[in-house]
Amino acid sequence: MSRLPWTDEERAWAVECLTAGDTYEEVAAWSGRTVVDVERTIALPRLSDRQREVLALLAVGYAPCEIDDLTGRDGARHRIRIIRALGYAVPTPGRLSSDEVKAIARAKGFENLKAFATAYGIPASTMTHVNSRGLPAWRLREARYAQA
Repeated sequence: MSRLPWTDEERAWAVECLTAGDTYEEVAAWSGRTVVDVERTIALPRLSDRQREVLALLAVGYAPCEIDDLTGRDGARHRIRIIRALGYAVPTPGRLSSDEVKAIARAKGFENLKAFATAYGIPASTMTHVNSRGLPAWRLREARYAQA
């Protein structure tokens, strides 16, 4: 195993791997370093299997409610708060601007946002704030990738 000092790029890569749900052992194997070396350099606490699962799903773009549905277990939001408190940089799902939402609705052939929201099960209360806050991207995942 290597005894060379860590570069900033290696350290950033290791943190990114851990934040994506990989284990210390995996990062050590990929980097050619010992697990102890990785633990000392990164200095982030180990995560449970459930926490790593939640991070991995967040990293690929799932929202907390989708994670609960996919895994069949509740509590993704609570685990995300704990993971943040441990010092991990937790990825957050993106938001679409009102113009993007309207463009998707037009592309799907809807006359207005109300009809679009009804078709895709988006609460009317959520749609009333689209002009000021946009819309979480996960709410439109189905609409964006469904066949027109």
